[in-house]
Amino acid sequence: MKIINIVLDGRIAGPQLRIAEIAKRLKEEDIDTIVVFPEKNSDKFKKLLKEYRIEYRAIRLNKLSKNIVGFLRWKITFISQVIRLKRLIKKENPEIVHCNASWQWKGVIAGKLAGKKVVWHLNDTKIPFYIKIVFKFLQKFVDGFIVEGRKVKEYYLRNFKIDKPIIEIQAPVDTGKFAPDIVKSDEKFADYKGIKILSVGNVNPYKGFEYFIDAANILNKKYNNLWFFIAGNLFDSQKKYIDYLKKKIKDYDLKNFIFLGGVDNIREALKASDIYVCSSVAEASPQSVWEAMAMEKPIVSTNVGSVPDFVKDGQNGFIVEIRNSEKLAEKIAVLIENPDLQKKFGILSREIARKNLDIRVCVDKHKGIYKKVFLKKRAEF
Repeated sequence: MKIINIVLDGRIAGPQLRIAEIAKRLKEEDIDTIVVFPEKNSDKFKKLLKEYRIEYRAIRLNKLSKNIVGFLRWKITFISQVIRLKRLIKKENPEIVHCNASWQWKGVIAGKLAGKKVVWHLNDTKIPFYIKIVFKFLQKFVDGFIVEGRKVKEYYLRNFKIDKPIIEIQAPVDTGKFAPDIVKSDEKFADYKGIKILSVGNVNPYKGFEYFIDAANILNKKYNNLWFFIAGNLFDSQKKYIDYLKKKIKDYDLKNFIFLGGVDNIREALKASDIYVCSSVAEASPQSVWEAMAMEKPIVSTNVGSVPDFVKDGQNGFIVEIRNSEKLAEKIAVLIENPDLQKKFGILSREIARKNLDIRVCVDKHKGIYKKVFLKKRAEF
């Protein structure tokens, strides 16, 4: 079987890592994937796919943008890029076209115009209303859905009667690779003496890092041995938000709050940390949280996406409401003062990740949805 997997962002983030990891293992199951993505800013993604020996096509594609110039460029090129995708799909002749994100209309339309079966992969719970309107129209033409968690399914599909395969697949973590016994600590962290509190994610408003900064300010008034880190790319497109965060840090005089930027080996950074924090205001299936769990880290997270399904409050971590810096600080403080609890939570976190979130579980589910869609009667466009 051949799959064309289309993602409309060439920058490395959770969806791109998920696509690469799944494609690598599907290849071992005689399912070949060709990944299609925009050429712009895609060097790291191309490097990863080459390392995994996954075929790809980096082409000129514009993604939907909030920026007025970016939006106009996307609108003007919409038809020509749908045609380009259609031609590519017909040339490669896959059994299934796999499209990522609800705003990924070009791939869905191109796949149907090419006469192929389409799987739509939904991985968020917060979109502008107009995207949901277009989704409502296009969803009837696709042949199956992957949803990254129960909340994603409820957000998109609860009002539809859908007689098509739907499967819940969390973002995967390779628990054999993200394993504390085989990973060495990042040596850079050795210079920071004290308790290290880490959050991971490309810096954007959905990550709610301002609340992590506020929590750090609260905790600094009680403890003097803490270090706070954010590991994630600082893209130019998020300059306004990044400047806002840096101003908060400066105003609070947080000399122990560090932006690490993009980290090539996040496993080593996780190994070196003591507590993992997710302060997001919106998520679906946050791969960074699952990776921290696999590395036996205690979790303090906001109540977003699938996190409460796998981080059980008071058992292997703590769950707090979004935009609540005080509660975030309060639960981090519990772990700071209880090293034994840190260890207990971490051990259970890894057990949950290994059983429910491992890459092999996700690969088997991908095979299942592809098989169901392939055998089911095609949805006509």
